[in-house]
Amino acid sequence: MRRAFWSAALCLPLLACQNPVDKAAKARIFSAEDPPRFVTRATDDLGASDLPADAEHLRRVFTMSALEAGERLGPHQVQSTLTFHWKLSKKVLALDEKHTVTVGSHGDFSARLDAGDSLGDSKQGMEMVRAQGRVYARSRFQKFRERTRDRGAANRYEEQVYDVLGTVYRLFDGRIALSPDGEDTVAGRKVIRYKVALAATSPGLEPETANLPALVPPRGGIDSQLAHEVQLDQKKQPQSLSGTLEVDAETAVALRANLRGALQAPGEPEKASSLELTVDLAVARVGSDVVVALPADARPDEGRIDSIATALERFDLPRASDRADAGAPGDDDDDDGQ
Repeated sequence: MRRAFWSAALCLPLLACQNPVDKAAKARIFSAEDPPRFVTRATDDLGASDLPADAEHLRRVFTMSALEAGERLGPHQVQSTLTFHWKLSKKVLALDEKHTVTVGSHGDFSARLDAGDSLGDSKQGMEMVRAQGRVYARSRFQKFRERTRDRGAANRYEEQVYDVLGTVYRLFDGRIALSPDGEDTVAGRKVIRYKVALAATSPGLEPETANLPALVPPRGGIDSQLAHEVQLDQKKQPQSLSGTLEVDAETAVALRANLRGALQAPGEPEKASSLELTVDLAVARVGSDVVVALPADARPDEGRIDSIATALERFDLPRASDRADAGAPGDDDDDDGQ
């Protein structure tokens, strides 16, 4: 009787596994991992020859990520210049940016952004490289240093530098109209060329940032320049947009673009803002010969200081206990017989 009892008890878990809900859960747990979203998106046909008729495909061409472009086109290098001319009340400011992104294979990339203002007083920049599974970064005038604790910063920086056309699309609220303008060749690939103009209305697509929380202003408020920029973003009125866009006939990746545009945010004279921008983008190379190499003479990553005591030792500073043992200055001095 006891043996029969234990046999029945052991069979109960086996019978439970036959439950359809349990079987479905087990199938999910042990199923193959879904491919990344950029891989599945790269298989979509965006219709390079029919972009004027599809607002969603047009948005995807302008906002395409570096990862998706790499899946579609393969290794390639794109160079862009983006120039902003701001007029904030009576203040005029020009900002010139140069973007260079090399998209390699197996997730390798090199992304560099150089920026300077109209006066030439501010020259800034940063470059980041991921090659052979290792990440390196440097500021404009420094040497490369390895980053062993990346936490996704490399991917975010690559997308930021690559996203030149996406900046234009968001600034103009998607009000981009295309008209066919023939064919050409860029980097050895056939492209379809479009003339670009300002559309009368926004395409009415759901914004990609619809689920993001609202921005929270700093406790002390924002400065005047940032206030102008926020006003321009919230109240902007696109005034003009022109130029050309050339997309790869096979993959719909943008291979060349020359755009000019202007926006304004009306308001009181001391709060009025306007912006003029220019974009020149070209894919210089496409093919397996585009390789991202490890940077030469890169410095190793400096480990994080674990404690205050470790920091003191690193900079040769005595601890408080060491100073107490040595005595205060003058304790061991002679009193000159007094």
